[in-house]
Amino acid sequence: MRIVKLGCLLLPVGAVTVACVWLLSWIPVAPWNARPNMPETLTALLDATPTLEASAPLPTATPNVVFIYQKLSSPDWQDRLTAAWMLPARHDISTRNRVTILAGMLDREVAAPLNAPPAGNPNKPTSTLLKMEFAQMLAGLGQESKPALRQAVLARSGETQEWLVLALGYGGAHEITPRLQDLLHYSTHWDVRMVAAQLLGTLQAHEAIPDLKQALADPFSIQVQQDGSSFSLFPVRERAAAALEQLGVTVQHAGGDTFRVK
Repeated sequence: MRIVKLGCLLLPVGAVTVACVWLLSWIPVAPWNARPNMPETLTALLDATPTLEASAPLPTATPNVVFIYQKLSSPDWQDRLTAAWMLPARHDISTRNRVTILAGMLDREVAAPLNAPPAGNPNKPTSTLLKMEFAQMLAGLGQESKPALRQAVLARSGETQEWLVLALGYGGAHEITPRLQDLLHYSTHWDVRMVAAQLLGTLQAHEAIPDLKQALADPFSIQVQQDGSSFSLFPVRERAAAALEQLGVTVQHAGGDTFRVK
């Protein structure tokens, strides 16, 4: 059995499921030089576009708004995710209300995060993946959502505010580059730092090159145990290295925890 330790959590890797595939899409399970059937870097895996497995399709193609709201408040994460996926295309619900709903989903996930997969339930996704999903849904609402999204940012603080800023970044808001640089430096949440690094590369923020170089030494690691051996992965460093490459800076993985700018 393969065991992945995320922070202080040990995650069993069992039968292949859609959710597990997504989790493993950014957590390789073999050492750097022993991955013959996988991309060589965590960066390449992160570039994939996997999806979570949601619950069964809703009864009709266009369920009424009351039904959607009921699903959004369901205790079942699959019901909530299914309903949330519908929001970007539901133009019968005002843009402001859709922003409010999705920001509320982030509030909920930050306040009561869905834990990593426990033993015997590998289908349950991690909180990080849900927060990334909700942030990208907010970005998918389009340009007309930006005023309401900015108001949501100003109305919140802490981790939820950070994810709402990332949603603006996913939506291509170049003007929030300084805020992304701040998140890369100062956020206490590794997944926020990871996405901030990714977006700085996507947004071609050349002014962030010094910040990304510093992030090559980000302390967060994922400890992986396999076949009696143990090694560490560094998702924030990997994202920073990929962003630097996008900005024309060559980065070499020198092995272990070391990334060097050529």
